[in-house]
Amino acid sequence: MISTFPRVQRWSCYEGFWYFPMFLEGLMSAQDHFIPQSTDIFITSCPKTGTTWLKALTFAICTRSRLSGSSASSLLTKVPHDCVPLLEYDFAQNPMKRDRAVPLKLKGSGLKLPR
Repeated sequence: MISTFPRVQRWSCYEGFWYFPMFLEGLMSAQDHFIPQSTDIFITSCPKTGTTWLKALTFAICTRSRLSGSSASSLLTKVPHDCVPLLEYDFAQNPMKRDRAVPLKLKGSGLKLPR
């Protein structure tokens, strides 16, 4: 189906936005299969508007109670993009995966939002 979308070099147009094919697969899979839970937290922002900083702050706030008295934050050894995975990338890798063992359901996304 993706092969039928308008393309320019490596970009494919879907619903008026341009995506790399790998992210487009994840986007379409998320639209079809993702069921949000009441505990999910989504970080969405436009590119180049402080996404890395926003992910780091949100992750630090959400995990601070688990780290009280400890200096072992994942942010000391990982970049914020590794601490807050991208929803569409995760679904491109494994469409049916939903890690219920992870208590923090923090997800990033670069997808367009409905108005």
